[in-house]
Formats: sequence, structure tokens, C-alpha cells
Amino acid sequence: MSGSAIRNAQSSYAVMFFLTTYLSNLQGRGELPPHLSALPLGGLHDVMARLDALVGELDNAFRGLDLQAIDAIAETVRVFDAAVHRLIELKQAERLGLAEELAA
Repeated sequence: MSGSAIRNAQSSYAVMFFLTTYLSNLQGRGELPPHLSALPLGGLHDVMARLDALVGELDNAFRGLDLQAIDAIAETVRVFDAAVHRLIELKQAERLGLAEELAA
């Protein structure tokens, strides 16, 4: 799954659902350390913390020239980055009462 479903999600619930589905698929492949793919997700702050940890994992993969890990982690960083941005956007829209406008 690309981040497109997450970027177009109409609610925080949908973002978390798509991200949970993504992580469930990753768990079966063992491409990430278990603490980064563990479920359930704990909301925006958890997603942000995991994104930070993923960036560190990506740095380690670059240092070790592990091309397979680089590909897997880079994709996951993109998905988590999309989730963080969309969750923040939805939260801001909710605060401003513009949730209906974003859905259009």
C-alpha cells in the first residue's frame, strides 16, 4: 500500500485503520524491528515516535549499505510521514471547524 490512501483519508480513524493494515502486512514479512511494527498504535504521538525511530533505522541501513533494508524502511518512512501529516491536517481542520471542507 502506498501512502495515497492515507493522504486521502477523511478521518483520523481511517488514517489509523490504513496504517494498522499496513503494519499487519509488515509483521508477516519481518522487515521491521518488532517494536516498530507492534500493534495497536497509540495515536498521533505514537506514530510520530515510530517515524523518528524509523528514520534512525534508515540511517543505520544506509551506514551498513543494506539495500534490501533501505528499500523496506524507506517505504515505511514514506507511509508514516503521510500518516503524521494527514493526522495533523485533520486535527487542525477539526479545531478550525473545517472538517467538512476537507472532505469535499
